[in-house]
Amino acid sequence: VSTQSTWAYSVELAPICKEDLICLPPKYSASMGSLGPITLCLKVNSAIVVMDISTLRVGQIPGHLYWKSPFESVANIKQAIEFYVMDIEVDDNHPQNGKYQLAYAQVCKASEIGKGKVYCCKTHLGGELEVGDSVIGYMTCQMNHNNDALQQHKELQLPDVVLVHKHYPSRKKNRNWKLKEMRRELLVNKKHEMEKREQDKQLFMDELERDPEYRQKIKLYRNKKLPTDLASEVSQEDEGPKVGIEELVDDDDDMSEANA
Repeated sequence: VSTQSTWAYSVELAPICKEDLICLPPKYSASMGSLGPITLCLKVNSAIVVMDISTLRVGQIPGHLYWKSPFESVANIKQAIEFYVMDIEVDDNHPQNGKYQLAYAQVCKASEIGKGKVYCCKTHLGGELEVGDSVIGYMTCQMNHNNDALQQHKELQLPDVVLVHKHYPSRKKNRNWKLKEMRRELLVNKKHEMEKREQDKQLFMDELERDPEYRQKIKLYRNKKLPTDLASEVSQEDEGPKVGIEELVDDDDDMSEANA
């Protein structure tokens, strides 16, 4: 007699993602030597890794401690907007932390170049940004903050702008690679849902291009629909981080591995 069994697992995930803007609750900030409390999330695995963008200090909260006293982020990357770098001055007196370098930046909204307000802020992107660059960041001065951790810091003043990562608005979308996706049924509002999925997909692919370590665990496939001459043109002319051809897998190669 043979039987078929189906198992379902209930999993609770921390509501924190990479590049989220986080305000550390007082006890977490104190336990890490007064880190922050305004931080950016660098990584989420078995621990939540955060960085104080004003000092470049990094700390982490192990999962077992987080679930004893969980908290939510102040904002996520979907709430970030594009800024234009008007001036950038690197702080040479402050030591670097890996690829991060402290700097003072003057930025304005990308949609208000030459006519909008200029914001001054500290940033960890001193080693990447130049005048004229585009950068993604949080306009915290225009956000409606309903966050418990923020309310626990009575005298905390949020910076007007928090920069997250360099942006490449002129990057072509003719990528020489693609992802494979599972088929999913659409809900009632098909157009809205498809647009949301496409936006989420583009954010994810942008992140994969920026983070070589992140994409090591994800299979990227050669985009055979992109003509060879166009793929070469995209590779040579596109600015910004790229995925090397040596990192790509052919669909046929993957099928043969699966069938082996």
